[in-house]
Amino acid sequence: MRNFLICFFFVGTAASASPLQHIHVFPETDDEDTRQCGLSSIAAVAATESVFRQNRVPIRSERDANIFAYVNLTVIKTSVTCVVSSQFQIFVYTNASLPGNTKSILVRGELCEKGGTLTGPASSLQARVNDQYRSFTERCISEIERKLNR
Repeated sequence: MRNFLICFFFVGTAASASPLQHIHVFPETDDEDTRQCGLSSIAAVAATESVFRQNRVPIRSERDANIFAYVNLTVIKTSVTCVVSSQFQIFVYTNASLPGNTKSILVRGELCEKGGTLTGPASSLQARVNDQYRSFTERCISEIERKLNR
């Protein structure tokens, strides 16, 4: 009788990867009020991407992504202060067909949306905006993962 040795290898990681994969984060173009208030959408994108990386979500180019995150700052500069409306969305594109129709169309499916408003002097807004987008991103990741794990 022959004896066989069977080996099993278990490879684990400290934290599991997020179900969100291959995400592309993109902003709107900054306007004059945004610049006058010392804000940069690119900085908000960097803050957003840092949270995705911490959660093991790979950042990809637009071409290589299958999930998208949208960063939009709408800024109004007054003589006294700056007002910032922040919008954040995570979405996918997918094909869908209407009942009774064999052709499909490309549709956008929203996975999460967050938004808020900040006011203050230009000197302190960028750090607050970055914190806001980090919070939006963390909350969206948690909500999406909760929905997927039902």
